[in-house]
Amino acid sequence: MLGRTPHDVICSELLHHAMAMLEDENIPIADVAEALCFSDQASFSKFFKKHTGVSPMQYRRRIFSRDEVL
Repeated sequence: MLGRTPHDVICSELLHHAMAMLEDENIPIADVAEALCFSDQASFSKFFKKHTGVSPMQYRRRIFSRDEVL
């Protein structure tokens, strides 16, 4: 019905939640990984980078460097 596989839908939801959590710099990346049920921070980072092209830390740095410029 959605034109996407269940796997794609799940990955999209995980990324959406991960990005939202990474925008709060008070939440450690390890806690984001745990909250999203990854076995460890390394597997979360690998998943995130595979789907976004940047690591969670790079994503977070980009978010906060944009905020400082504005």
